Amino acid sequence: MANYYGRAVFLFWSTTFAAIPLFGQEIPSITKEEENRFQRHKDNYILLTSAHDAREVKFQMSFKYRLNDNIPLYFAYTQKSFWDAWDFANSSPFIETDFNPEIFVGVFSDTGTMLQRIRVGVEHESNGRNGSESRSLNRVYLEPKLSLLGSSVLLVPRVWVPFTVAKENADISHYEGYASIELRVALPVRPDVGSIIAKVQKGDSVQIRNSSLELSVVFRPLALLDLTQYAILNGSFYFQYWSGVGESLQNYNVPAVRYRFGFILVR
Repeated sequence: MANYYGRAVFLFWSTTFAAIPLFGQEIPSITKEEENRFQRHKDNYILLTSAHDAREVKFQMSFKYRLNDNIPLYFAYTQKSFWDAWDFANSSPFIETDFNPEIFVGVFSDTGTMLQRIRVGVEHESNGRNGSESRSLNRVYLEPKLSLLGSSVLLVPRVWVPFTVAKENADISHYEGYASIELRVALPVRPDVGSIIAKVQKGDSVQIRNSSLELSVVFRPLALLDLTQYAILNGSFYFQYWSGVGESLQNYNVPAVRYRFGFILVR
């Protein structure tokens, strides 16, 4: 455990101090994307049903808040829930909720280079349960964001070091590993109409089953018809496919295949 903690602290501080002068000697000015203190962080969505269980709803809420105008320091919070909303006979119970607070430094580039920004942060993840059902861990991470083909393709690799991992999920790195990569591709002709998102993660085990693929499709029919003024909360249809382990903390080591449909809130 001491080794994990030492490596995590070293990675956080060394990459933080390395990132500040990355785009020059001063912290870059706030870009248009970052001019508001309160913003969306990860995707916010509600998936109303699942092919494996029509009763189940999956939803995610995520935001970030800039803590200081002069320092690009952010607090972020993400909550992902699995809810048997349509199981009225059993009072529509929540199956699991995973909590993910984090704090990070985000440095942005205004130079027009491929590298749009880089984040260095520390995060906690937990399912909020006690005893044998408890799952929790902390990570320090480094996450750049690369823009390709005129921003129609975004590549987001991420590497992390876990520390203070709960004993109930001490082997979680065998399933989630130490890195992931996310690819976002907008439709070439009408990027406002839709996009495809793919995220791949591989555990440190040699077994291929200890990996995951999340494939999502975003579609905005009102944008296609030039009727976005009638869109409610800028919502879009959202199709999500999941294959592998780790969709939820409770079952981080249980392989599953899921097909879901619902809505995503996008900017």
